[in-house]
Amino acid sequence: MTNYFSNIFHNISNLIMDCYDAHKNKWVDIILYDSHPHIGDVVYTKMNTVLDIGIIKNLNPLQIYARSTKYDRCGIPGQFGGVLYCTWYNSKINLSLSEWIKISKDSDVKTVCSRINIPYYRSYD
Repeated sequence: MTNYFSNIFHNISNLIMDCYDAHKNKWVDIILYDSHPHIGDVVYTKMNTVLDIGIIKNLNPLQIYARSTKYDRCGIPGQFGGVLYCTWYNSKINLSLSEWIKISKDSDVKTVCSRINIPYYRSYD
């Protein structure tokens, strides 16, 4: 399983630089609708930490898969409700549903963030 996460990290390392501002030496939070989102993009809500994280299932209407659990019906993660009432940010990391299930299965938000190499602690602006 560790090799699996290493391979995913290696494949997405170039995408991560899109959201990292080297001049300010910090991660840049991009609001979802300002980022030209795609199905499979990893998105998150934040305050001073990442509050929750998921991947885009559908863009119109916006639907977002939550983290996977052992209680998922038919092995498919549940979806967030009221997604239009939250501010979502795009990580620019795109994963397939099967990759998302392996990465997020029964894991807390902090663990998922570390597996895909996005910072858990945030500045709230």
